[in-house]
Amino acid sequence: MFNDGLVGVNKERPEITIELSTSDKLLEVIALLTLITIWIYVIYNYASLPEIINTHFDANGKPNGSGEKYYIFGLPGVATFLYTMLTIVNKFPHKMNFTEEITEHNALVEYTKATKMMRLLKTIVVFVFGYACFQTIGNINVSPWFLPLFIISILSPILYYNLKKK
Repeated sequence: MFNDGLVGVNKERPEITIELSTSDKLLEVIALLTLITIWIYVIYNYASLPEIINTHFDANGKPNGSGEKYYIFGLPGVATFLYTMLTIVNKFPHKMNFTEEITEHNALVEYTKATKMMRLLKTIVVFVFGYACFQTIGNINVSPWFLPLFIISILSPILYYNLKKK
């Protein structure tokens, strides 16, 4: 079969329910409240936006693209899409890719690490889109540190949870 040589690919992985810890629940609440806040902020400020807004920024944080003001809805729209997709994916840890084979003995630990990582990534992504909305609506140049910090903030949980010992 095509996938036989891949590490961690096992069609018979245990399907177990992961109990949410207090920190998991807190991250879920923070991500959802942030997403709702982004939508409220965009809707509240929409009427006061100029007809043309900055829609893209270069690596130095200077605007290099513009569009009609309704483009502002793209930011919370994409944030909502990513939030929803990451929430759905997180419900099926047995379908995720892992660096080691998943067995009945390690499934709980590996699934828990994977779902915690996805939950943290979801929260980070929502915060990043919130920041982008704030900067765009405020017509503020994005910090040149935005891109490096965004990349570090996305890679950090991935590295942490993949290197974390049992």
